[in-house]
Amino acid sequence: GLVQALVNTGSSTLPKLWLVTSGSQAVEANPAPVALAQASLWGMGRVIGLEHSEIWGGLLDLDPSISDNSDNSDNSDHKGATQQAMALFSEICQGDGEDHVAFRQGQRYLARLVSSKPTQTECLTVQADGIYLITGGLGSLGLRVARWMVEQGAKNLVLLGRRELPPSDQWASLPQDSESWKRVNAVKELKAMGAKVIVAQADVSNQDEMSEVFEHLRNTQIPLKGVIHAAGIENYQEIQGMDLNVFQATLQPKVMGAWLLHQLTQEMNLDFFVCFSSIASLWGCQGKADYAAANAFLNAIAHHRQALGLPALSINWAPWSGSAMVSEQVKSLLKRIGVDPWQPEEAITILPYLLGSNSPQLIAAKFNSDVFKKKLSKS
Repeated sequence: GLVQALVNTGSSTLPKLWLVTSGSQAVEANPAPVALAQASLWGMGRVIGLEHSEIWGGLLDLDPSISDNSDNSDNSDHKGATQQAMALFSEICQGDGEDHVAFRQGQRYLARLVSSKPTQTECLTVQADGIYLITGGLGSLGLRVARWMVEQGAKNLVLLGRRELPPSDQWASLPQDSESWKRVNAVKELKAMGAKVIVAQADVSNQDEMSEVFEHLRNTQIPLKGVIHAAGIENYQEIQGMDLNVFQATLQPKVMGAWLLHQLTQEMNLDFFVCFSSIASLWGCQGKADYAAANAFLNAIAHHRQALGLPALSINWAPWSGSAMVSEQVKSLLKRIGVDPWQPEEAITILPYLLGSNSPQLIAAKFNSDVFKKKLSKS
């Protein structure tokens, strides 16, 4: 790719790389549908900045309303293009060190973290007469969330994933240290708690398979009330050695999966539509360009849905201990910047407050504030 080619030139004076999008970022003062196809570039860009600071310029998001000017006159198009060009020139040539900038209605906006403290009144309750769909449902995160939902009163769950459970006549002979036994045991416990559990084997990024799952849901005559999109895979590979096939494989379940879930549910009366994103999408993580890009899309689709009047939340989780999607190497990197992993029982306690929030995007992380502020100020 472009980054690999630039770094491999061997030149002592490399050009700065600026990634420019239009309408891909949600700006709080101007809520509007997001240019979803461009959003992942911001997640990847943040990792480029970490791995190759020698070529890093920044991320710029132009005002889409200028190119979509309503009078469609040639003069208006020329004026809009001139405004955009001047904004780009000023930012690139005379910038102040900010590398996350968006332009809207003639104003310049900068990316900032804002503290949010949910209140007791924001807690969301689940409904016993609804169905809840969890993608990545047989993974460690999905099963932990499923258990929490049943504890809250959910009676109907669909656990969706590419894996399938072994035939029931083989359950008794499964080795008790195997992953299959752990998944079977978790499902049996959910049923013992009073829940009806459907294990749906499907690729969340496959349109035909997902359409079939939703057709089955419609046939149950029980309304789907909530979606938690926790599917995903994790790789560790720096950009210089990144393989395109690996990159695409990481994006598929999160990006295409989220898009299909959005399309298949947008006419339904959901109480919540939650994407399990990552803090890697916000300030990057070395070796995780594909993962950051995938999760940046989840953030964008949550803002997009809210702008359309649909329920949505993207949770930028710090790593959960025991999750197969986060390697020990990544946890070590995060520890050095002051971010501690969640214990699953801790993370679950804040989930009802997150789900009850009106915000389309929230960070859920435990910070060592002194270490984090020092690292952030140096970045």
